[in-house]
Amino acid sequence: MAKNLIFLVIDSVDQNRLNGSRRRHSPTPFMHKLRENAIWTRRMFSQGPYTEAALTSLLCGNDLMDGGGYLQRIKYKRTVLEEFHRHGYETFVNHFAPQVYPSAMFAGADPMYHQSYYVFREFWDYRFYYYAPLFLSGALSDQEISLVSDMLAENLEAWIEQLALLLKKDPRVDILYRSSSLKDAALELELLRKEYQAFTADPRQYLKELFTKKERHILLKIPKRTCDRRVPAEVQKKVRQRYLPMFKRIEQLNRERNLRNLPYPLRPVASSLLQGNFKEASTYHKMYRAAVWDDDLFARIGKQYTTFRASCSCRSYFEHYLSWYDRRTDPDRPLLTYLHLDDAHTPETFFSWDSSDFSVMDKEMSAIADYLDDLPKSYRGALTSDLSLLYVDGCLRWLFEQLEARGALDDTAVAILADHGFSFWYDPIRNDYWNHFHRELCNPPFLLWEKGRKPDCRKNFYMAKDVAPTLLEVCSLPVPDWMTGSSMLSFEGRDYALHEYMGPGCPDMNRRPVCMGVRTARYLVVVKAHLQKPFSAREICEVYDLRTDPLELRNLVKKLPERQIQKELDILSRRFEALRKNFDEKPNPFNDPDPYGARIKKRP
Repeated sequence: MAKNLIFLVIDSVDQNRLNGSRRRHSPTPFMHKLRENAIWTRRMFSQGPYTEAALTSLLCGNDLMDGGGYLQRIKYKRTVLEEFHRHGYETFVNHFAPQVYPSAMFAGADPMYHQSYYVFREFWDYRFYYYAPLFLSGALSDQEISLVSDMLAENLEAWIEQLALLLKKDPRVDILYRSSSLKDAALELELLRKEYQAFTADPRQYLKELFTKKERHILLKIPKRTCDRRVPAEVQKKVRQRYLPMFKRIEQLNRERNLRNLPYPLRPVASSLLQGNFKEASTYHKMYRAAVWDDDLFARIGKQYTTFRASCSCRSYFEHYLSWYDRRTDPDRPLLTYLHLDDAHTPETFFSWDSSDFSVMDKEMSAIADYLDDLPKSYRGALTSDLSLLYVDGCLRWLFEQLEARGALDDTAVAILADHGFSFWYDPIRNDYWNHFHRELCNPPFLLWEKGRKPDCRKNFYMAKDVAPTLLEVCSLPVPDWMTGSSMLSFEGRDYALHEYMGPGCPDMNRRPVCMGVRTARYLVVVKAHLQKPFSAREICEVYDLRTDPLELRNLVKKLPERQIQKELDILSRRFEALRKNFDEKPNPFNDPDPYGARIKKRP
């Protein structure tokens, strides 16, 4: 009988935060218990620092920037979901959030359930706005205009499709319509269909109008849709009254402990001011202030708390999955379940806020009280973050209990990991939240659990691209040649890990340099390199000596002779040449001659 697999991603977790120390107790005792029957490692590294980039290598089993990176998600790559589906697996996903290039987010998922509404603003900010000045100045080639047109068509079609599904109350959007008023959804759909017709009638003219009007365009004026009916008003009121004392206690402990134990970043602030970098100095100060005063803590039980997060709570996700599982039409078919939890992602949530079951919420608050009772006097960091991990850990325990009661764990492997790390813990304080390769942002946890498996802690370096081959091998499925990662079941690891992404903003590989990093036992080296130039023209941006500076606080660039980091530069050079060859020879968004034309040909 084929083995089932649960592929569970906890968004935004630094593996170091799972561990206890003199300053804090571990918030994840159940995950530690699972290690007793798991392969696990403290040296798993994501290639990208945020979800959109990091998921690319995680789902595809190869290096992040291959296949054109993530401009159009993974349109020009294949996924581990597709591979499982090809071998007869049902591939359940209930984390579909249509954005950027929706059809290429979870290729191979069947069935796939929507967990949040389409938001045009995200596409505009993450991709489209970048192209406005280039289009209006005539700097875009015909190929790039076709690419931009294809992306706009993709997003309008996804927006229209989701609204149509909502109005029909299709099961694929039941998470949304069960908790939403759907006010004016029919009018919105009618308007979007007219806009889509105008666009397809004359794509270039429509692009000119959109890029000229920008914020004044109708697409950016349509209100963001939210799940506004998750919890009855009387329940919301009771939640606020019942749990306000606990929230006050959390706020007080977080403020007092950090004021006492978290040093103000005086040296980096002073250094930034002396260099005239006032923006950087302000960032350090704001990050310290955010650590001490959690400004949005009470919004989690405020008057609009049911719309505080776009996605639902961990408990609700698991309940949705179990409800589907119990109603499977072909229970003998092998199953891959992909679950993606947002509770630990900033802004963190730490109880089942979208529930009306006070027995559940009271139990969660009791666990929080116990954790706070034992909080060391030397604690510092982000208390809401630790509590979110405590909550997720409790939900995981509940999920395992539910699956065990169904007899569903005897023939099932469970992979628990994160897509990337977490940068809002404030220890240490940085000058940037998202756009760096520091350890806390790129060192997620990983464990692969099975009943009866002997514990196996791996000491060498692994990368996110190794996850997909591992999942295939644990289910006795062949690893395809297009996956360049290696299965942890048969691979002892490397002596380095690679990072790569396109930095903040639109991932345009034609015009912008690739940010590349390599981490060894001795150094972290970060460079920027244009694919259109030789690697010798690269800029070395950051160098950290990990033996003397494990927190990566002292950048040694221009202070350390290059010969001392030659090993790291050689690794980066080899990866750069492989990436450039892939970019020149393999299909990707930047060499596809006419993406929009190909889309038109596929229309019925």
